[in-house]
Amino acid sequence: NYCQLNEEKKEKLPYSFYETTITNRILTFYISDTIEDPLKYTDMIHKINTAQTGDIVYIHLNTPGGYMSTGVQIINAMQSTPAHVVTVLAARAYSMGTFIFLASDEYLLHDDSRMMFHNFSGETGGKGHEMASMVESTVSWFTKLLKKYCSPFLTDDEINRIIKGEDIWMDADEIRKRLTKIDKKKKPDKKKKSKKKLKQAS
Repeated sequence: NYCQLNEEKKEKLPYSFYETTITNRILTFYISDTIEDPLKYTDMIHKINTAQTGDIVYIHLNTPGGYMSTGVQIINAMQSTPAHVVTVLAARAYSMGTFIFLASDEYLLHDDSRMMFHNFSGETGGKGHEMASMVESTVSWFTKLLKKYCSPFLTDDEINRIIKGEDIWMDADEIRKRLTKIDKKKKPDKKKKSKKKLKQAS
């Protein structure tokens, strides 16, 4: 009987075979304007927060910067998600855009892109001591963020110059050189994801 012989052959296989299908998602976001009120980014942040291990999140940046609070919330999602986050410097990343770019797991960089770092700007109101307290707190917050996300990409001297009010501009060649240096110095975060990588955008 042919069927019986076929079954006997199957039983004699020296191994067992199992197949599992795994579905990974690629999520792509474009920040192509001023970074505005946090409420407008709730959907984006939620999608990043709920991405799973094996998913890849791409964030394309062409922004002059914007709200610090929004940028920090986006960065917090990037840092906490188990997905692999890739930032793409599509043209420009200024101000808060630089923080977002440097907070990812992997960088993609186009040849004609550039970055600009500077001190924060804003406005406040209220009684004199209230305004002074708010400015002091914001300066401290900004300084910590600058050191956390932009060092060692920026030197300590450059960070101090930015805090004092200087703008620092970089073209793609300079950015690429510094990112390569970061890759060599930084160790992988064993609690989270893989070592940051630098790739050439195609």
